[in-house]
Amino acid sequence: MADGTLSPAGTALVDGAPNFRDIGGYETTGGRRVRYGRLFRSGMLVGVSDEGVTALEALGIRTIIDLRTQVEVDALGPDRLPSGARVVQIRVPSAGADPMVAEALKTGRFPYLPDLVSVNRAYITDDAAEFGELLRLLSDSPNLPAVVHCLGGKDRTGVSVALLLTILGVPWPTVRRDYLLSNVHFSNSGGDQPDVLNRVMENTLGHAPDFGDEESRREFFVLRPEYIDVVLEEITKDGRTFDDFVRDELGLSASTVERLRAAFVE
Repeated sequence: MADGTLSPAGTALVDGAPNFRDIGGYETTGGRRVRYGRLFRSGMLVGVSDEGVTALEALGIRTIIDLRTQVEVDALGPDRLPSGARVVQIRVPSAGADPMVAEALKTGRFPYLPDLVSVNRAYITDDAAEFGELLRLLSDSPNLPAVVHCLGGKDRTGVSVALLLTILGVPWPTVRRDYLLSNVHFSNSGGDQPDVLNRVMENTLGHAPDFGDEESRREFFVLRPEYIDVVLEEITKDGRTFDDFVRDELGLSASTVERLRAAFVE
């Protein structure tokens, strides 16, 4: 399906884009449904083939939102863009993982593997403004359809999509399930998640990253429920509601929330 058509599971296959999928199809608590074809989530688009670019064009992509840091972009390269699309760079640091990522991109060796519970918690405590910027961008319909991605499309992208789906009224168990789908969607890119990302990084860096041992390599890439559940726990701790967080930390007005729902829910 390299022409960008959707499978029944909502997956659009784009050659060279790991973990690429549509966030549409989920039912909200109000009995409505998230629209297909409005937002796609992915790993980085550096290695997209000519066929993959054609697939992105078939999907009508207007905006690509790149959450990678400048260190990542400098080391791995810019996205390949379909005609008519623009890239918007919203730099979301990898929280406590940033020094590790910088060292790995420089030397090919991961000096340590971060605690992803702590990393995802830090996205909420430290980077809410950046996620708010992303959501305001998505609330403007002329920017859609869009792709949001980081490096692997699982952590920063996963938190971004979790915040959006929750704003749209998708129940948290469904949000969690979407987050965990990254564990299986890499099979659409020709292997499991560690293998695909190793191949992408080897193609761009000239060498495969060194995790020290096979068990550590795979553990780093496997997503677990507690990695995303900590996001909701941090948001709602000390009696704060999700709506409080949206207003006070993401900085989204009521009208912006309504525009998001109008753009994404049918």
